[in-house]
Amino acid sequence: MVQALARYGFILMLFISSFAHAEGLKPLHQPQDMSVLESYAKRSEAVSVTFEEDATLSFTVDMPNNWVQRPFISLKNFSRRNRLHGDLAIFDGVASGDMRSTFQVRSIELPREISAKNWLMTYLISSGYTLYSLEEGVDKRSFEAMYIRFEGDQRQGFVIRAKGLISGPRLILGEYIMPTGLWEAERDQQAFVIGSFEVSAEDQDWIEEKEFFTYLEALEFEYPDTWALADKDDQARNILKVSLQNNDFTRVSEGQIRVVVASETSIKDFTSLDRFEIDLPALVGEARELIEADGYMIEAKKGRVDVATGHDFRVNRTEIYPLRARITQYDTGMQADLTHELWLTLLIEEGRAIIATLFTPARDQDLYSWAVNTRAYERVLESLR
Repeated sequence: MVQALARYGFILMLFISSFAHAEGLKPLHQPQDMSVLESYAKRSEAVSVTFEEDATLSFTVDMPNNWVQRPFISLKNFSRRNRLHGDLAIFDGVASGDMRSTFQVRSIELPREISAKNWLMTYLISSGYTLYSLEEGVDKRSFEAMYIRFEGDQRQGFVIRAKGLISGPRLILGEYIMPTGLWEAERDQQAFVIGSFEVSAEDQDWIEEKEFFTYLEALEFEYPDTWALADKDDQARNILKVSLQNNDFTRVSEGQIRVVVASETSIKDFTSLDRFEIDLPALVGEARELIEADGYMIEAKKGRVDVATGHDFRVNRTEIYPLRARITQYDTGMQADLTHELWLTLLIEEGRAIIATLFTPARDQDLYSWAVNTRAYERVLESLR
């Protein structure tokens, strides 16, 4: 018994050491021995859990045949707006001494547009968990991850491998929760179970209701209904300026999206033969000046991010700039903290250019607000026509 405890303690310390010294996240564990896969296949069975009145929650998973599924009536869940939230299924593994693993599936209500990865990060921070591995789906609607939690007076450690998928206004989360002392015995099984977990019918709706903006044939995009049209300027014959304001401050402090489209032809009169020159430096300069006029200093570029668009632009470039509030108009040597970010996107195609910007709290200041604002910005860019 003493040797076993020592071994479990060594495994736990190995995890802690990895977290402390790793420069980045570790790859997800993958079984290397194919015979292990064959052995698992022989002692597992496919389980289908269906919900007739809520079909997009149905899922399948290969579970060890000696695990026991808890009765649905014993689970904690609730229905809101004809959608089920909370526990969908819990399976209990075989006890090994005082240790036992579980696999649980939950439906989690999502009030705002957010990517699956950023939802996970806010979930881990609020729960006090430590992220070890993460793989994000290409469409930003799914992830597979491994993280660690500690609980109880003895700070017992658990290794959790999870798969999450955004399905409409919910995130379906499957978690294989394993005491660290079972790592050697169950790590391959943990990978197999999570790898087999699949949601049967995904809900493709947005998390929030959509609003549509159109201006003749010059510009079209979609945006979440928690954002509101704050301003529209079409005084110039070939330039349209549109601003959106975050209109729901529940857990989100602030946010603004601005879209400017400039055309070589008139955006109002399609019969006009007049031609216009697009002054890109001036348009980009104006976007930066608006931020500076609000009292912020724009720092050197922090990096670039790839944002997909629904239209094939010849140039598609998004850069991120940290912002800090200007303390005074005089040079006192004092500097405020970096509290916000500016995302600046340049889209160019034949005869048209679009400059889009996002003003948002910085991720280090308010991760949830940053995640919601950046996802709304991506939604706008994805739908641009």
